[in-house]
Amino acid sequence: RGGRVKADIDVAPGEKLYVFVGQEGNSGNYNGGGSAVPNYGRGGGGASDVRRGGASLSDRIIVAGGGGGNGGGAGGYPNGLGSSGWGGGQFNGGRAGTAGGHDGTFGSGGDGSLMYGGGGGGGYFGGGGGSCDISPCGGGGGSGYVIPTARNLFTQTGVNPGAGSVTITTLASGTTALYVDGILSVNGAKNFEISHPTKPGMKL
Repeated sequence: RGGRVKADIDVAPGEKLYVFVGQEGNSGNYNGGGSAVPNYGRGGGGASDVRRGGASLSDRIIVAGGGGGNGGGAGGYPNGLGSSGWGGGQFNGGRAGTAGGHDGTFGSGGDGSLMYGGGGGGGYFGGGGGSCDISPCGGGGGSGYVIPTARNLFTQTGVNPGAGSVTITTLASGTTALYVDGILSVNGAKNFEISHPTKPGMKL
């Protein structure tokens, strides 16, 4: 299961925000979920995030981590939880389940290794891939993130089993609340560009 991150973040009128919604692990691992051996392991869920000033990973201003595949570690803040693979953190990706496996990296979960290892969840830093060759084991969860200037931070770990979502709510002139659910999306990945959101409670 993925994590949830909620915060108040100041934006400028007319500013463009880039919204990336994480995808279920077995549906393509969009936005950072680590992959796994088809038909044996399950990939990690992609992160959900909002970016400002560009669409690169370094432009992210708020991130909710995806859960590790094969029922692995949950996405969370500040760190994802571990399983066979370790959870991602604020400065490093999670370690793989065994030596020679695939560690998480900036934005991406590590791939599962051997026959049954689950992929790591995407996140600010991704979780490590699981490493198992006899029975399924999980990847680590991805970590969440929010810029230091954000206010009223609220986070939850491992609360989202369904489709990923991002909600942007206008609170007052120049201020937008960004609600990001980084979960295993059953609806596939969707990207959005938002210019000057004005509708309270707008849900994407």
